[in-house]
Amino acid sequence: MDRPSSVKIGVALMLASMALGLVSVSLNIASAPEHYSRPVMIVGSGVLLSISGALAYLLYVGKNWARIVFAIFGVYAIVTGVNGPNPLGVHHPFVVTTHWFGMAATVAVLVALFVPASSRWYKSQKTDA
Repeated sequence: MDRPSSVKIGVALMLASMALGLVSVSLNIASAPEHYSRPVMIVGSGVLLSISGALAYLLYVGKNWARIVFAIFGVYAIVTGVNGPNPLGVHHPFVVTTHWFGMAATVAVLVALFVPASSRWYKSQKTDA
């Protein structure tokens, strides 16, 4: 069974959101007050970006467990992010805008990965160990 376009679109949207998030985080790090630990911000962002990239790859190759992991973390991100960026943080104005794009992208990726065509395809990929 061929990979459905909904999976391709979902993963592409996830990658686009990650790229925009990288720009957003870079601006946030560059404009952070001096007392913020930039190395911690850089390492933390790098770790999260690496995990997201690996998850995108696993979603693309058809690992159903990765789809479930994305759904758990995606729903958590939506529930906790609905109030906007952390008001205690110092954010570059672009970060606030990209926060809402990221929320919308997460919803769209979840929908794309769980439409019937995607679900059938993930279930057909059971040949992995």
